[in-house]
Amino acid sequence: MKRQCAECGIHKLYLLPEETGDAETDETVKWEKFEKVEIKVKGNKTTKKLVLVKKESKVSDLFSHFLQLLKSFPFHQHLATWQNNQFQELSSNLPLNHCICVHDFSENYRCTELKQLQSAYFHKTEVSVHVTIIHRHALPDIDGVESTEQNPEIITEHFFVISDDQQHDQYFVHEVRKTISEYLASISYPVDTMHEFTDGCAAQYKSRHCFGDISNSSRDFGFKHFTRNYFETAHAKGPQDAAGGLLKRQADLAVLRGQAHIQNARDLYEFAVSNLTRTKSVCRRRLFRFLDFIPREGNLSFKPISNIRSVHQVIVDNSSPHIILRELSCFCEKCSLQINHECVNVQRIGQVQHHEMVKETNNTFDVEEDDEEVPLSEMVSKGQVIAVYADDPDHDYFLLKVQEAIQTLNSESTDAWDSTLPAGIKVITGLYYDNIDNKNLLSYKLIPRRRAVVPASAVVYICSEIDARANIVLDECVHLNILHAINDIIMS
Repeated sequence: MKRQCAECGIHKLYLLPEETGDAETDETVKWEKFEKVEIKVKGNKTTKKLVLVKKESKVSDLFSHFLQLLKSFPFHQHLATWQNNQFQELSSNLPLNHCICVHDFSENYRCTELKQLQSAYFHKTEVSVHVTIIHRHALPDIDGVESTEQNPEIITEHFFVISDDQQHDQYFVHEVRKTISEYLASISYPVDTMHEFTDGCAAQYKSRHCFGDISNSSRDFGFKHFTRNYFETAHAKGPQDAAGGLLKRQADLAVLRGQAHIQNARDLYEFAVSNLTRTKSVCRRRLFRFLDFIPREGNLSFKPISNIRSVHQVIVDNSSPHIILRELSCFCEKCSLQINHECVNVQRIGQVQHHEMVKETNNTFDVEEDDEEVPLSEMVSKGQVIAVYADDPDHDYFLLKVQEAIQTLNSESTDAWDSTLPAGIKVITGLYYDNIDNKNLLSYKLIPRRRAVVPASAVVYICSEIDARANIVLDECVHLNILHAINDIIMS
């Protein structure tokens, strides 16, 4: 599925002659695809945005694009299906003293009024709403029924954290986790192992700083074991989205009917507590908490982790100073008992990687930045393919095979491309790739013996999915990821 096998792949998909022909008389077709296009933004500036673009071309161009998509789609779909199946497996066979939390930031609630000034329309107060779906075993004193191994009774609760704080970062998530832990302690629910499921948002759940935060779960919350699992990109929708939508929809209806006056987070919280705690669905109860302040004095800044976007499970054990990283989650019989080295699915999910989280001394990072962009140049190693920003009207970026990782120039240097860089600047040395196929703009060939020296700050993406061969083909999704990284730089 990673397209690393010579015995299978898209070359086994045979097309009809009329689907591959390139003659002048061949039929033209109309189709659509997502592309990065330049659009105007405020300040008379332009930026690139991913939009659906209408195309009219020969059939061969359509199928060429289709084949490119097929390169990466099967593995993406496999990740999505596997992660969802593991969540269902764990939910259906949740061991005693285990708890599942599915986290998600709902879209901010925009406060409205039944009667308002015209200017208020453009300056609406926004409220942060974090939703957690809790799955746990029933407690006799709280739920009126007892859960045992022979007769498990799983309780589902919707836990909302409402706040005026608009910064959705690891500090906010830490306070949410703390609030949930305090709730479970208040009902005397024994949590030996906590399982969290989230999407892959870097600022909120999936970055080196987030990994550093969860590495302290045993110390902060008393869990013996902890796992955080990530749904595949664009496959994290679920009851948590519906729960957030219900809260905001009911609040809007109450305002329009003149039954409530909601102008800030405190008002929304009080409305929810008064009107939405009772349920009529599989959810046993809705719980609401209000956070007036998110403390950010503590240092939750940690050093980088390579290939962090490929990680889908993080395991924390109170007996080990390291976290365990996996490409896929697993909750087989052995993994459910924390015997990870005897996992029965090791051939499917690969070996585990142990990593020690090290704090940074300078807490000046931007919490909104993607973890692969800060500091990206420090993560580059020899033999990788990287994308570097191109100050060229005909190219968004250039691909470079790294020969020497980051170093500082002792003196002024001019490379084989007549690019001169001053002494003292950090650089990366390598060989450029050149596009070799006008029909397939994502096919490249290495340009040998012409050494290039580029500023380390020009690195925008590490193509960890690609082997640095003489001839490479860039996946469409990788290409779009690179353009997205460049767009973030332009907008910042």
